[in-house]
Amino acid sequence: MQRLHVLREWRAALHLCATTAAGLDPLETVLADGGPDRARFLGWRDVADGAAADPSAAARREEAERATDRLTAAVYGRALTPSEFAEYAELVAKAGAAALG
Repeated sequence: MQRLHVLREWRAALHLCATTAAGLDPLETVLADGGPDRARFLGWRDVADGAAADPSAAARREEAERATDRLTAAVYGRALTPSEFAEYAELVAKAGAAALG
């Protein structure tokens, strides 16, 4: 399980790079996807109920998500064969489902 957490953190680091390149700060990224409730859940206690990201933030966040996927896939593509990657994806999905329970 620790290795899955390491891979998750690695992807999160790539996502931070992608959101920064898209011109988003961390709070704006969260507001663009989850709104003020999600922001408060993640630790921004002073976020008002009506808080919202810049109108273009949602599109920039989606592009950052696609960029994160491309960066992640590029590394996996060099390390795993297509069948190994398919097996990896299946095992990660099963582990995620088991963790959510």
